[in-house]
Amino acid sequence: MMKKIAFYSVVAMTLTSFLAGCASTSKVPAGQYVLKENKVKVTNPQNGYAGEDLAPYIKQGTAANSVIGIKSLFVEPTLLDSTYFKPTIDGMKNHLQYLGYYNSSVDPFVKYSGKRAKVNYNVTLGKTYPINKMTFSVDDDILARKIDSLNVHFNYNDVKFLSEDALEKEADRISQILRNQGYYGFTRNYFFYYADTTAVRDSAKLMVELKNYTRNESKDAAKEHHTVYKIGDVTITPTNGLRVRKNFLNNINRIYPDAQYSEAAINNAYQRYVSNRVFSSVKMDLVPRDSNYVDCNIFLAPSKMQSMRLNLEGSINSSGFWGVSPQVSYSHKNIFRGGENFNLSMKGRFQFLPNSVYGFGEYAVNASLAFPKFLLLPGKWFNGRRMPSTLLTLNFSYQDRPEYVRSIYSVNYGYSWTPSDFVTMQITPARLNMTKILDIDPDFYESLNSTYLKNLYTNHFDLGGNFSFYLTTTTQTTPTDTYFYMRWQNDFSGNLLSLFNKYLENDGEQYLIAGTPYAQYVRSQLSLVQTFFFGKNSQFQFAARLMGGAGYAYGNSSAIPLENMFFAGGASSLRGWQSRTIGPGDSPIDENYAIANQVGDMLLEANLEFRFPIVWKFKGALFADAGNIWNLPNPKVPDKQYVFDIKKILQTAAFDWGVGLRLDFGLILMRVDLGIKQYDPVTKEWKQPDQWFKPNGYTINFGIGYPF
Repeated sequence: MMKKIAFYSVVAMTLTSFLAGCASTSKVPAGQYVLKENKVKVTNPQNGYAGEDLAPYIKQGTAANSVIGIKSLFVEPTLLDSTYFKPTIDGMKNHLQYLGYYNSSVDPFVKYSGKRAKVNYNVTLGKTYPINKMTFSVDDDILARKIDSLNVHFNYNDVKFLSEDALEKEADRISQILRNQGYYGFTRNYFFYYADTTAVRDSAKLMVELKNYTRNESKDAAKEHHTVYKIGDVTITPTNGLRVRKNFLNNINRIYPDAQYSEAAINNAYQRYVSNRVFSSVKMDLVPRDSNYVDCNIFLAPSKMQSMRLNLEGSINSSGFWGVSPQVSYSHKNIFRGGENFNLSMKGRFQFLPNSVYGFGEYAVNASLAFPKFLLLPGKWFNGRRMPSTLLTLNFSYQDRPEYVRSIYSVNYGYSWTPSDFVTMQITPARLNMTKILDIDPDFYESLNSTYLKNLYTNHFDLGGNFSFYLTTTTQTTPTDTYFYMRWQNDFSGNLLSLFNKYLENDGEQYLIAGTPYAQYVRSQLSLVQTFFFGKNSQFQFAARLMGGAGYAYGNSSAIPLENMFFAGGASSLRGWQSRTIGPGDSPIDENYAIANQVGDMLLEANLEFRFPIVWKFKGALFADAGNIWNLPNPKVPDKQYVFDIKKILQTAAFDWGVGLRLDFGLILMRVDLGIKQYDPVTKEWKQPDQWFKPNGYTINFGIGYPF
C-alpha cells in the first residue's frame, strides 16, 4: 500500500509539472512571448564588481513559480514588453555612474524559444577616474581639531577612484563618529566634493570640504561652529495601560542628563528596551533645545503579557507502536510588574501498543522565573544592548514504566546574557537534582547483568552546574537567508561535594549524603547547523546538522545518571527509529524492558534535509540521518559492552532516509516525516526496497517546527 502511494505521488507531481508548463504558454496571443528569465551579465568586470546589484533595476519581472510548477496552473504568465527596456537601461546606467563607471552601456538581448523568451542584459562598464590627489579641509577650526584628535580624516584608500557611492560612504562613516562625540544631527550633507578630471589625463583631482552649512542650504546659513550637544531631560512614559514599576524602567535606561550626546548611547538604550519582551513598541523622540541640549522622551507600549502554547510530537513505527509527547505551556511576561518572565509547562511522554497492556508514561511539570537583571551582581557591569537575566527553575518529573517507577526533583539558579546580537551565554552555578526510585521490579533488577547497569537504577543526589554557549549568524526570528548556528552545552556535577568527602558517610563504595550517593560526572554536547537558502525568492533550503556529545563518570560514580545519558531516534533525530529504540552501537533492544529505553554515554549524529515548496502553505522535504549512541570505556566498569570503536563506526552507526510534508503558517509549522531504515547496525544489513515498508522497516514521526 505504501509503495503504491509513493508511486502515484511521483506520477502526480510529474504530470502536474508537465501540465503547468503547457498551461503557461497555451494562453499566449499570437506574436507575443512568455518572459521566463532575466539575466544580467557584465562583459568587463572591474575592481571586483560584476553587476551583482543591477537586477533590482529590471522593470519587468517574471511570474513566480513553485518548484514543481503547481502555481503555474493558477498564475497568469508575464508577457514580454519591450517598452520596459528603456527605463531598465536608464536605471542601470544611472546606478553605474553613481558607482563611478561613466558612460557605461546596457544592451538587452532577447533569446526566443517557441513561445518563451529570455532577456540577457549585457553590461559594459564605462570609464573610471582613479584619484590622483585628494585634499580634505574643515571650515570649523574646533571641529577640525576634534577630527585630528580622533584621526578620522577622509580615507584616501577607501576612495580609490571617483565614485559618488564611495564618497558618500566615507562621509557617512565620519558623520557617525562625530554623532557619537556630541554632534547631534550631523550628516553627510555637510560634505562637499569638487573633482577635476582635466588636470591629469585619465585621473581625477579631488577636493573634499566639510562646511558649516548643508548642501540644501545657502552660504548665508553657515554658522560659526557646529554645536556639541548634551543630554537634557529624560522622560520615560508607559502608554496604553502598561503597568510596570519605575525602578524596572530606570534599570533598563542608560541615558543620563548632562551626559554628552552620543548616538551609540541612544541606540544602545533603545535596544535594551526593545530586547525586553514586555514592550511591543519603543519610541524615542529626541528634541533639541535652542541651547546645546537634546531632550529624550521614551514612550513604551505593552505587548501581550500572557500566552498559552500547545506542542505535540508523535511517532508510529511499522510494528504499530505509538509514541506521543504533548506539552502545554503558560507564560506571563510581567508577572510582578518588573519585567519578570514566568513560565509554567506540563509535559507528558507516552509509549504504548494499542490493545496491549504494555505502556510507559512520564509526567513533568516545569516552572521558571526570569528576572531582567543579574541578582547579587552590580547592574553597572552589564551595559550592553540586551538585558541580562537571572533564571530560577523548578522541575518535577514522574516516570511510570513496567520495570520501575521513579521521581526526579530539580532546582536551578543561573544567569543568562547576550553580549552581542549573535551570542548568548548561560551559566548555572547551582543545580540540584534528586532522583528517587519509588518502585522497581525485582526480576528486572536481578536481570541486570552488571554493577554498572544496576547503578543506573538507584537513588542519587546530583549537585553541580552547567554552562551553555549559543552562536548564530542571523538575528531573524524566522530566517529567510543562509545562516549558521552553534549550540554548546556542558554539565558538571559532584566536584564541590568531593572536597568534603572526609566528612561524609561511606558505604564502602560511595560517599553518601543522608544515605544517598551523590553523582560525579562531566557531560558535553555540541550541535552545528548550517541552512542554505537558494533559488528564486530563496524558496529552497538545504539544512545540515552535525551533533555530538559525551558524558563521563568518575570519582564517586561509575555511571552518569540515567536522565543525563544520550539517546537517539524520534522526530528530531534518527527518524527511521522511534525515540530510544536504537543503540548503543550494534546492541539489540534489551528484552528486559517492556518499552525500549536504549541509552549510552556518547552520541554522534549527522542530518541532511532538502526543503522545497509544493503549493499554498504546503512544503516538502527529503532527508537522510546517520549516527548512533555508544558507551565509553571506564576503568570502574571493566565489563562494559557496546563501547565506541572508531574502527567500527561504519558498522555500528545507523542510517535512514525519508520524505516529509510540512504545513507552514509562518509562526507555526506542523510536519510529518516518513523515515525509512536503510542500514540497521543490529542486523548489519542494508535494506532492499522490498523491505522498506515491512514490519520494523519504517517510522512515521509527527512534530511542531523544523527538526533542526
